[in-house]
Amino acid sequence: MATELTDQEVIDKERAAYEADPIALIKRGYLKIRDKAAHLVSIQMNSTQKKIVDKIQARRLSGRPVFLFVLKARQLGISTLAQAITYAFTSQRPNITALDVADDMDGASYIFKMNELFYDRMAVEHPHLTPARLRSDEKRLEFAQTYSRIMIDTANNATAGRKFTLQLVHLSEVAFYRNFSEIRQALFPAISHNPDTIVILETTANGVNDVSSFYWKMK
Repeated sequence: MATELTDQEVIDKERAAYEADPIALIKRGYLKIRDKAAHLVSIQMNSTQKKIVDKIQARRLSGRPVFLFVLKARQLGISTLAQAITYAFTSQRPNITALDVADDMDGASYIFKMNELFYDRMAVEHPHLTPARLRSDEKRLEFAQTYSRIMIDTANNATAGRKFTLQLVHLSEVAFYRNFSEIRQALFPAISHNPDTIVILETTANGVNDVSSFYWKMK
C-alpha cells in the first residue's frame, strides 16, 4: 500500500530535483523579470533562448563543460537567459562561484537588479527553494550555508575573477570591452572544466576589434 509523502519529504524531493537540473527553474516559469510594460512576468523562452538551452543541456548530458559564444541581435533576451541560468545554478547548488562581467557600470547594475528580482520573487513564491542571503550588493550576491555566490564586475577590471575557481561565467557585450584579450588571459585559467561548467560570452556586433569572433561585416 502506497503511503503519502510528508510535507518535508515533498520539499526535499523538489529541492533534489532542482539541484540536479537547476535550469528547470527557468523552464517552469519560477524566475520573474520585468517586461516592457513594467509588469512582473515569468520568463517564457523564445525560440532562440530554447535553442541555447537545448545546446547547454546536450553538453551537460554528455558530461562536457559548456562554452558558448553568441553573436546576438537586440531584444532576444540572451543576457537575461544567461543571468537566469547563473542564478538558477548558484541558488540551487552548494559551493558554486559565478562571475558576471558587464561592459560598464550601467550593465553591472542591471545584472545586479535582475538577480535581486529573481531572489525577491523566489523568496515570496518558493521560499523552500530560496537559500538565505549572506550578502547582497552591487558587487556580490552570496548565499548563507550553501557557500554559493554570484560576483558582479565590469570590463574595467582586467583581473576580474582571477583569484577564484569559477563554475559559471557570463561575459556580457564582450565586443565593447576595451581590453578583452587581457581579461581573457587573466580569467580563463580560473574557470573549472568540470561537466557542469557553463561559460557564456554574448554580444551585439561592434565592428572590428580584438574580439574578432564578433565582427559583423556590413556589405
